[in-house]
Amino acid sequence: MSNVDTVKVAGLSGVIADQLNEGKEVSFVVTGVSMLPLFVGGRDSVVLSPIESIKRGKIVYYRRQNGDYVLHRVYRVKGDDIYVVGDNQTTLEKIHSSQVLGEVTSFVRKGINHTLKECWYKTYVFWVTRVLKSRGKLYKLMSKINRGKV
Repeated sequence: MSNVDTVKVAGLSGVIADQLNEGKEVSFVVTGVSMLPLFVGGRDSVVLSPIESIKRGKIVYYRRQNGDYVLHRVYRVKGDDIYVVGDNQTTLEKIHSSQVLGEVTSFVRKGINHTLKECWYKTYVFWVTRVLKSRGKLYKLMSKINRGKV
């Protein structure tokens, strides 16, 4: 990655979008909890590249109608309508393909570089894109287990 710019994401989402529009890769530390358990805010980072294609399972960087920039996984594609959801969420969000600015092409998790071709990652994507309807129940069960109530 010879053409990667690293910036802090807070307040610089427009800069990230500009870099992607110029065909550059961008790396930043993720924030928030919507992509747990894969990405932990403040710890893990992603490398974004300009979007090549939009497919189920990809993690895309997009701009919402209200101007917020978000990193979520593609759940379904219907023409120009893209349905995205965070790995830690249960509600789909419908966006237009023109809102998508980039896609995750690699990431650093717990200090280790990862590609999207690794077997464990492909297995994770397979399951996380298939259990959406059960996530709420799974999260409640996991919470009870963590509190020692099961």
